[in-house]
Amino acid sequence: MHLNDERLRLAYGSVLEARTDGSRRSHPEPEALVALAERSGSEAVRLEVLDHVMTCDTCRRELDLVRASLSAAGLPRQRR
Repeated sequence: MHLNDERLRLAYGSVLEARTDGSRRSHPEPEALVALAERSGSEAVRLEVLDHVMTCDTCRRELDLVRASLSAAGLPRQRR
């Protein structure tokens, strides 16, 4: 495993731990953040997720990690 892979894994693990902080509101599932980053799935759902992400520091950091992971993997896919 490369050092950057390990750093991404550890960073994502800390973000997932922050999700279970007993927050007063629910957070989007990781798959919804991936769909947002890939611009896939329902536009209405992506906009709802984006609205949440823009007001939630935890999810904004998670989306940044998802985007970094996709970029490292040579993604995101192009919208069809």
